[in-house]
Amino acid sequence: MIARWGIRLVLFAAVLAAVGAIVWPTIAVIADCLAARETANSAAVFTGRQGILLLKSIGLSAGATALSLLLAIVPAWGLAQRRGTTHFLFLFCLSGVVLCPPMVYVFGWQRLLPASTNPWAMCLFVWAAWAWPIASLILASGWQACQGPYEAALLEAGRARAIIHVLVPNLRPYAGVSALVLFVMFFGDYGVPHACGLIVYATEILGWAANTSGAMETVLPSIPATITILMGLAAIAWFMLAHQPNAAGHNESREESFGPVIWVALALGLASWLVPITVLLWHAGAVSPFGEALRTYAFDLRWSFGTALAAGFLVAVFACSTVLMHRTRFLIVGWSVAFGALPAALVGKALVMGFNRPEMAAIYDHAAIVSLGYFSRFAWLGALAGLVMARDLRSESAAQAAIDGATPTDILRFLILPNHRRLLAALVFMVAALSLGEVPTTTLIRVPAFAPVSLTIIEKFHRFEDEMLIALSMILVAASLPAALTIARAWGGLRRQALR
Repeated sequence: MIARWGIRLVLFAAVLAAVGAIVWPTIAVIADCLAARETANSAAVFTGRQGILLLKSIGLSAGATALSLLLAIVPAWGLAQRRGTTHFLFLFCLSGVVLCPPMVYVFGWQRLLPASTNPWAMCLFVWAAWAWPIASLILASGWQACQGPYEAALLEAGRARAIIHVLVPNLRPYAGVSALVLFVMFFGDYGVPHACGLIVYATEILGWAANTSGAMETVLPSIPATITILMGLAAIAWFMLAHQPNAAGHNESREESFGPVIWVALALGLASWLVPITVLLWHAGAVSPFGEALRTYAFDLRWSFGTALAAGFLVAVFACSTVLMHRTRFLIVGWSVAFGALPAALVGKALVMGFNRPEMAAIYDHAAIVSLGYFSRFAWLGALAGLVMARDLRSESAAQAAIDGATPTDILRFLILPNHRRLLAALVFMVAALSLGEVPTTTLIRVPAFAPVSLTIIEKFHRFEDEMLIALSMILVAASLPAALTIARAWGGLRRQALR
């Protein structure tokens, strides 16, 4: 009984965190905008310069999306084949590429490519080299889902005709989802363009958020970017609802040999991951900067890792609480996804408007606001994980447990949590790794108690302190390894859940 109530209290705390970090900031921003609507200068909402910048940002994001999809095709083909240790290594590599902060790759590629490289081309290339594994994972899931019809077509036609008439049409929805996900990510990213010396729309939003006191001055000029992102999210939802994967024809034991494809894909993954990191290590020249960084920033690193891990744990608990939300589950999921997909500076501004008040000083003036900021940025990962876990409520085991008198909390504790322990572990480490590299939201909600490592890296970048920049960047790379390992271990269960 005590354990049951303890679990309920923890889940209730996660719900309160979601209300405090997502719902309350949204309400605070809306209220501030309504209060300031009479003094707002509507003529300055969208200037010609902002329109040109918006078009450039859309074009850059679209170009990086197209290049990412091209890079993802061959790896997705190889990833769809189950090959034991090689398959696990490939998943570990792809996860490592994505979870390592992209600004670290910028630092590496800038030291490898010619100094005359166009900054727009540099940004496009780094984005694509960082994000193509996301498209590969989505496309590989699509390949596995339509493997049955493809194999049936092979019995009556050649491989070329089967690919053109069966595989490609079935993969279009997955390609569409991949493109939309990547576009939304690129359009809202600040770190890579900033490191390349570019001003994009996300850069402008951070400037508005940091240099204005009210929400109206940030929200109004952010409307075009917000509409663009929300339209992308709506299209993703439509694709996923209109093209449900069909697992009936999927053959779990079937393996098809594609010769060197898996090795080419693995080589591409290793190159995307290791080449820029190796270049940074080469330029470091010695191990002394790493020891100096650990000594100099020991306090800040402890707090940076602590707040990031706290956010990861909170997101994992939020995923569990989402399972028990029957009537409001999809509302919470949609709200958290929409809030997390907004430009990170706008999320940070919403938190400032919600907590920068005397009655909230216990949270706003201490490290708690930093963890809440990370939670608000990445709670959508927990919400989506909760949807995956909630499928077990419809299983035969859950139905039998309910007949025997088990409560939903009992089913969560004894059935769902043991089945998804790897997913939850991956969620904790993944959110922690992403939080350590987060810049725009952290810039707005930082506290005097410590300096987040991501902001310290940006500071070293502007001061041209290369040795310390590289040392701190390698610490972020090391922090992403546990997350990559747990994701690789959990991916098999995630794929089976998706095809169930």
